[in-house]
Amino acid sequence: MFFIMGTDGKVRQAGTVEALCPQCGRRGTFVLCKCFEYVHLFFIPVFRYHVRYIATCPGCASAYQVEQEAGAEKIADLSGEGTANCYLVA
Repeated sequence: MFFIMGTDGKVRQAGTVEALCPQCGRRGTFVLCKCFEYVHLFFIPVFRYHVRYIATCPGCASAYQVEQEAGAEKIADLSGEGTANCYLVA
């Protein structure tokens, strides 16, 4: 018997957030993405790990990691509203 098993990663756009860019100093609408890796068995995703949230500045294209709890909270807020404020981790 043999098993086909492996890992893969995905990036999904989760919405937009209002934030101030530490690099260029502009306040703007950042694109919020959810990045994660997962283990698959027979090409079926089994579980996710190493979940992180990334916000990208529209002005200078700098990418910043968003705290795990804040990213999950913002995604929950975005499902009900249009945009939300976000604090970036440098």
